[in-house]
Amino acid sequence: MGQTTSKSAGDGKPKPKTTSAAAAAAAVVSETATGSMTMRIAGYSQTKGIGVGNSINSSKFHAGGHTWYIAYYPDGDREEYSDWVSVYLCLARPAAAAAADDVVEAKFTLSLLSGTYGAVVEEKICTAKKFSFANGYWPSWGHTRFIKRKKMDMVAAAVRHLAALLGSGVGADVRIRVGGKLFAAHKNVLAARSPVFMAELFGNNGGKDQKEAKAAAAATGNGVIRIDDMDLRVFRAMLQFIYTDTLPKIDKGDTAFMAQNLLVAAHRYGIERLKSISVDMIRKGA
Repeated sequence: MGQTTSKSAGDGKPKPKTTSAAAAAAAVVSETATGSMTMRIAGYSQTKGIGVGNSINSSKFHAGGHTWYIAYYPDGDREEYSDWVSVYLCLARPAAAAAADDVVEAKFTLSLLSGTYGAVVEEKICTAKKFSFANGYWPSWGHTRFIKRKKMDMVAAAVRHLAALLGSGVGADVRIRVGGKLFAAHKNVLAARSPVFMAELFGNNGGKDQKEAKAAAAATGNGVIRIDDMDLRVFRAMLQFIYTDTLPKIDKGDTAFMAQNLLVAAHRYGIERLKSISVDMIRKGA
């Protein structure tokens, strides 16, 4: 997860400057309890330019009886690391029964996801760190060099461009019929993301055998793939995931249905990352 500048797995940091709230993900583990916090950033580009040393802070959450928050620095937390995004787990307040200068030990993982249920773009695991407001300790631990700002820009641009490609249908060379509705798509994108689509569109060996490739093309019926046994909403979500590695916003009342059916669809088309996300949604009762 990038390199650090001090204290093994993470950088200790004094109380950071503040600002508002936005997105990333962290899991916090103490000796006696576990907890997690998801911080959503609606558009990375909109958070840039707030200035070096200025953070966007998550809402506060509780783990192990203590109060925590995540501090996200889109322009870096100090001048020498202004080419990096910095992220820290911060102790806001020790447990009510603890003295203000008590030491809290926590293991935690900071993960950056592309979209609500998207792929892990960057992840850093921090071994046990001691948090405290007492002299000689830090109330915040994390990574000054969490991810290069250029990489963040590239990830955001790639997702945006692929979403636009899907939405526009420009260059589409295959159509998929689901529940009476036709969707325009791109064979290479489908095949790159799903071994089942690869076999269906190009044959089992990826189209290297011309006979097999022609047979696969003929099986699609003039460039149309029929899917008769999948809910339209589930297919839309799967197709978006294939292009962008993200899922659309799912209404709370539909999450159980969508999670279960996305898992079935992911198994059917061999989309491993979507399988794990669907299982996680079911486990969390998302």
